Amino acid sequence: MRLDKLAVTAQEAFQAAMGIASDADTSSVEPIHLLKALLDAGENNISAIIKRVGADPAMLSGEVDNGPKVTGGVMGMPLPSQGLMNAIDNAVKAAEKMGDSYATSEHLLIALTEDKGQAGKILNGAGVTRKNIEEAYDDLRGDTRV
Repeated sequence: MRLDKLAVTAQEAFQAAMGIASDADTSSVEPIHLLKALLDAGENNISAIIKRVGADPAMLSGEVDNGPKVTGGVMGMPLPSQGLMNAIDNAVKAAEKMGDSYATSEHLLIALTEDKGQAGKILNGAGVTRKNIEEAYDDLRGDTRV
């Protein structure tokens, strides 16, 4: 998991996901917690991309829950799950593929569309796919790179 390759907004989303999982008394931080963090952050780009692909950010936010409450973790702190680590690694790969040096919140959203768990199911069920997010993101940012 390459946290050093995350832009500030992506690092903030990761930290928020840790807090969401902790507040939910879960033993691990899952991709669904990261999706909740992205949707709750109120970032204009994330909302604009979701709207551009034909989905409703508020509706997605309403579908996201924190999953079952399982206590544990290390010293009461939840640990990143393998799914979350895979999502972050996939976001870094997506960023590199798009010519960026750092993964942003938008790259995290792209990676979450390929999650095999609840986050991916919610996004794909709303028509939010990797392909249409990449297209919307390219349209919004033009030639700008991170």
